[in-house]
Amino acid sequence: MKVFQADGMLNIPKWNIFKVSLLRELLILKRNSPVQIFKTVQITFLAFVLATLFFRTEMKHDTIFDGNKYMGALFMAVAAVNFNGMAELTMTVNRLPIFYKLRELLGLPGWAILLSIFLLSIPTSLLESGLWTFSTYYAIGFAPSPIRFLQQLLVLFMMHQMSMSLYRLLASIGRTQVMANMLGTEALIAMFILGGFIISKDDLQPWIRWGSWASPFTYSLNAVALNECLDNRWTTICTLQAITDGTTQVFYYKNAKTTGEAILKVRGLRNEWHWYWVCVGVLLGFSLVFNILSEHCFGIKPRKIQDIEYIEQVQGGWKASINQGNLPFQPLTLVFSHINYFVDTPK
Repeated sequence: MKVFQADGMLNIPKWNIFKVSLLRELLILKRNSPVQIFKTVQITFLAFVLATLFFRTEMKHDTIFDGNKYMGALFMAVAAVNFNGMAELTMTVNRLPIFYKLRELLGLPGWAILLSIFLLSIPTSLLESGLWTFSTYYAIGFAPSPIRFLQQLLVLFMMHQMSMSLYRLLASIGRTQVMANMLGTEALIAMFILGGFIISKDDLQPWIRWGSWASPFTYSLNAVALNECLDNRWTTICTLQAITDGTTQVFYYKNAKTTGEAILKVRGLRNEWHWYWVCVGVLLGFSLVFNILSEHCFGIKPRKIQDIEYIEQVQGGWKASINQGNLPFQPLTLVFSHINYFVDTPK
């Protein structure tokens, strides 16, 4: 009978450990293919609904009020991509018990699992963000430029990666479905409120304005807004027309030379082009930081609540011996007193 020590995994090369973990996650991905298919159908259906809501024949690009419609479509794109990545919350929570067994029995490191998950999530993110962009970009009527199409796809891809990394981190912190859902909901509400669309950054109180810079929604929304509003069709001069005898006024925003810059400043967003690449870099940084923190959370062992000593048991000529076990909960004893049990006599 061979006995495998827990530290035996340390003698295996790290590259072999990573390959085994990658093949295991690939097998799990194939097994969970119905979930991936459902996510793909879901985001395609949401893209179709949004495209019919903001159809290109009804979308103009002359005034700031027209720009607000485009900002609504861009916000819905960012929100839908983020919601699509929220499925990682449940999948990670369900994966944790198996990982803890592999870690305790075989010494499997957390970085091997997380790196495998991260690499296999890249094609999934590219597929889902690509389906959204292909389904909505022309139907809504965004900037007619192939380069700007690819730039919007890049932002949505980075947002999807950040979303999956964030919910993976929250799942590794919560470790239970209830706690993970609570943390995910709170994080989602905070990102929505501080993202710069529901409430402009300039309208926030000074003591909470730092939360806008800490929200990934701020950078994703700013990047897609820059990509759209700095197009040539938004370069019309924004002038001020006085109101006389009830005539219609032209909306004007101070210090804005073009309509596109005025749209960005109304929302409290940056209007310099180099901020597009800054936002993309920040989203990439969020994704890397969340994955690193998830690796550390995976390495933290669950708190021992009570250890139980098992003795040798002999049954049917077989002898089983277990030295020590660990219960992940506090065992309780329930005792009933003065219980009367009776059956009515048939009449």
